[in-house]
Amino acid sequence: MTVLTVNLSTQLQTQLSQTGIWAYAVYFSGGVANWTTIADNGTLTGGTGAASITLPYPDNGGKVYFLIQSADTAHYTDLTTAISEESDINWNNAAAKDFRYDSFEVSLLDQPGDAGNLTSVNGFGIPMQASVTYSDGSTTTRGYGVSGSTIFSDIAAINTKAGYVYTYDYTSGPLANTVRAAISPTLAVTPYTTTSGTSFSESDWTSYLTTLVTDNVIPTVKTVGEIGAEAATQTRPDIVVTGFFDGTADASNVWHNAAFFSYVVEWDGSNFWLAPTEQSQVKGYIKISQSDLEESIYSTLGTAEIYNKPTDATPYMTMNTGENNQWGAVFTQFLTGFTGGYYGVKGAQNNSSVAGTIDLDKTWNWDPTYAFGNNLSGSAPTYFDHYSEVFYKHSNSYGSGYSDNLMQHYSTGGPLIPVYDSGTGQNVTNIGLTLYADSETPAGYVDPTIYNYIAPAAGGYEATSQNTLNTNITLNFATQYMVLKADTPITISFMGTNPSGQQAWYSVTIKGNLWQNWTLTYNAATDSYSAAAAPGTEQTYGSMVVSNLPTADSGVSWYKITVGDDISKTYNLYTTTTGSLFQNPAYSGQEGALAIDGLATITPSESSAATINTFTVNFLYSTTTSLDPQLLTENTNATFLSTLATPDAPVVGKGAGANFTALAGQDSATTNTVTATTGALFFAWTGKNNSTVDTSSWISAYTNKIGALDVAKVSFATSGGGTHYQPVTAVADLDGAWQTAKAAALGNGTYTVTMTEYAPDGSTVVGKTSSALALTVSLDKLGLHAGSDGSSLVLDQGSSSTDGNWIHFSSAGITGLHGATLLLYAVDSSGNLIGRDGQVGGGVTIQDATIASIGGVVSDSGDALLDTAQSAYLPVGQQLRFAVLSGGQVIDSSASVNIGEAANGTLNIDVGGVQVTAQVENTLGSAAELAGTQRNLNEALVYLNHGESLQLEVTGSSAMTNQLGFVHMEADPTTGQWSVGGVDYGNTTAFTDAVRSHLVGEVTVSGGGSHFTDTLQWTVQGDTGYYAPVLLTENGDVFVIGSANSDGQEHIRLFGENTFGFEDLTASQNSDFDYNDMVVKVVPSHDLLV
Repeated sequence: MTVLTVNLSTQLQTQLSQTGIWAYAVYFSGGVANWTTIADNGTLTGGTGAASITLPYPDNGGKVYFLIQSADTAHYTDLTTAISEESDINWNNAAAKDFRYDSFEVSLLDQPGDAGNLTSVNGFGIPMQASVTYSDGSTTTRGYGVSGSTIFSDIAAINTKAGYVYTYDYTSGPLANTVRAAISPTLAVTPYTTTSGTSFSESDWTSYLTTLVTDNVIPTVKTVGEIGAEAATQTRPDIVVTGFFDGTADASNVWHNAAFFSYVVEWDGSNFWLAPTEQSQVKGYIKISQSDLEESIYSTLGTAEIYNKPTDATPYMTMNTGENNQWGAVFTQFLTGFTGGYYGVKGAQNNSSVAGTIDLDKTWNWDPTYAFGNNLSGSAPTYFDHYSEVFYKHSNSYGSGYSDNLMQHYSTGGPLIPVYDSGTGQNVTNIGLTLYADSETPAGYVDPTIYNYIAPAAGGYEATSQNTLNTNITLNFATQYMVLKADTPITISFMGTNPSGQQAWYSVTIKGNLWQNWTLTYNAATDSYSAAAAPGTEQTYGSMVVSNLPTADSGVSWYKITVGDDISKTYNLYTTTTGSLFQNPAYSGQEGALAIDGLATITPSESSAATINTFTVNFLYSTTTSLDPQLLTENTNATFLSTLATPDAPVVGKGAGANFTALAGQDSATTNTVTATTGALFFAWTGKNNSTVDTSSWISAYTNKIGALDVAKVSFATSGGGTHYQPVTAVADLDGAWQTAKAAALGNGTYTVTMTEYAPDGSTVVGKTSSALALTVSLDKLGLHAGSDGSSLVLDQGSSSTDGNWIHFSSAGITGLHGATLLLYAVDSSGNLIGRDGQVGGGVTIQDATIASIGGVVSDSGDALLDTAQSAYLPVGQQLRFAVLSGGQVIDSSASVNIGEAANGTLNIDVGGVQVTAQVENTLGSAAELAGTQRNLNEALVYLNHGESLQLEVTGSSAMTNQLGFVHMEADPTTGQWSVGGVDYGNTTAFTDAVRSHLVGEVTVSGGGSHFTDTLQWTVQGDTGYYAPVLLTENGDVFVIGSANSDGQEHIRLFGENTFGFEDLTASQNSDFDYNDMVVKVVPSHDLLV
């Protein structure tokens, strides 16, 4: 329980003791007003007006209001009855009922970040002081550095033009004709606020925005299609907004994941755009009109649109600029730059010996001492928030919604006062608040201080030299999800004494694997320093130690730390030493003994001693990066990833897109055990769980959303720990929500299903593997028979809940059709083609609708070379039809079909001379599992795991001697583009060369000269992923999957599960396209054991 203890200064007690004065404290909880009377018609409660108010718990950002009313007793309005809800405390009511008000805001959640603050965002009425004492005896305060009267007069002087009014008087009672309140910009621009004069307006910002565009601080693009183009370049003359979004639930109680953001700002002639840079984890293009932007600076009344691409006709979402989500965090940073007047100006160096200026168009340079036109080099900003400036300079109170953002880099003096007691692990039991009369300067003001510079003594900075005390510094370049690129050079410079006895600068550049302990060594022969990594000193990823750092015996020394080369930033570090050791800034009286500029911070070692031999410099921390984002990359270090929260298990269901229906029984947010009676299953994030459970409380916290546009890879394992099922993937939307677009086709069995987050490239792991979903697929065997047309296959569901079956096909011969294969394709009950992607009807081809293929492989003389098999999943209500694909790539969908049933229930099928048998088999073997990739993509591909053992059965009938190989192929999950070694798939020399140079080294099989056979054992040495067969012919051709071959023809044919046949001659070489010149069958190790 936390009690707010309210006291009045002696002068305020005197003022409130007049007849016609009423004063109250009130807070609102559960929609109920809780009043405490401080003064009743001049009578102070308890004689002093002191009050003890038990604050509600838990409470996130609740306010306690203080109201002082002056009224003629004959016309008095009882505020305790006139005000019933929080919105009643507003400017208009205060004017009408003659009261001033102010407030104290606090969060009480028993969390380390809980804090209170004085706030003048909604106007200024009462000077106050807040005080908190902790269990260790220490006390923290916040207050005002000047009197309330000074605050009022400074606000009144913002604009002295006729008709401009910022302060308003009491009109009745004993306080008549004295200042009642000052209006704030936030209040002034609110539509329902009524004032008798002009004050603040959205148009205050028009000239500033116009100047930024005219001066090309915000560049103009010619077309919307060019939006964001500059974000990908190395030259950025424009505004760049960076920071970290902490992750939180929005007003609708929907969680948004934490992420780093980096945006450039552009103008298209009509609207402003914020475009994400390559490094930004927050994605989406933000569009906002000038009027909406102007309406968002004083108060977030504007609206913005978020787009996947700037050329999209429809936005992903429309939002208020103050939304509590990742794009709202971008706006917080962007709008802060206007409030503080950072844009379009340059900061002056603190150290006059440092050349150049500070570019304040980049948020990583926002030292708070530059705010509101201070310490600049050159012209002042066109405009800034003058009201906010008053409180920034003279108080610890919020003057705008961005005051904490403006002041966050001060070491002391920000507006927030912590109310969490680390000694007890709970909120403090008492918060003191003292209210003052206007003529008084409240106690408790903490002067804002930042330790970014130490001036030299009269003789200059002290020279340094090496010592035997192991003085060292740790440089930390990692926070949350971002880290400095590991190949970035780091240069340490310091002032020493050269052999001539003169002071000179020495520099050491560190390159390579940065995250080690680097020892500096002086070479007297060359008068230079070098750095070498000490063996076995691996540091936490993103952190490095520089040991043997030279120091001065005593006094102040100046160092420089330069991060990067072409893109770089130099930090000026200042140390104070005694006996060659660093003075400890945690020691009383030595708070400014260490300092660094550029928004880096210093953390001393944990010691109570007056001197220390080490400290840490933080370049990324909390919500701040002090570096150009081009120097950063996402932290994919395995040790770091292991520290992340474990995502919840994926949700399983039926139906694609909007038709997704979660299977019943998924009643836990973390993990579930589910049985499915379908073999075609889709997977999604927790928010798509629309079964019988209410997930609203789950999605208000972190679940299994992933990074924007990242890839969710859903994998399957059996009880033995492995499976040959290809993972299914989904690309997340801009908010990290994901859902697989294609079904995972699973046979009977029990599976452990997990999701792992990958970068958009689909190959780099960027998240922790999720909790597991225990999934059992249990399909009843349904009746399989010829359809009513006599030329298709259908299932009879009967009374079963099973809605599909697996049909196993075996080749039974081929008559006079060398190279021909049978295409198995799906149609609905009306005969409309159903594509593998779920599309139905118009535009869908037989190739699109083919779910499997099978054929007999024969030699040139007609002898059978290999037995082939195939499995296909057929949903109830669909028909499986047949077409013959000739060697010449002609599809015959009108070939005669004969279907007969054997005594054992097996169907014998002849389609234009291609004979197969078919029967229901819902338990899939390893070969059928491995062939899932071929069924999904209709391409000759296998998905293999690193270390997996296979057997290659090779045969063929060719006059030439050719070589078989395999190549690892990458697929872009977003575009579907295939590539090898970073070279896009296509009929190009570059792609052919990439295939040649990336052939799997452990697979080399040659065959030809006539009929031949061979067997090869293959253990996959390469990465897990897709592998495709490749034929290198005696003629020098390289044939790959698809038509990316020299003649534009397909030279690989699918003959069944994992069985691929090659044609070794091009069309111009009189090819017969019988696809038997080299045939390979990939046999999983499990099938070998069987």
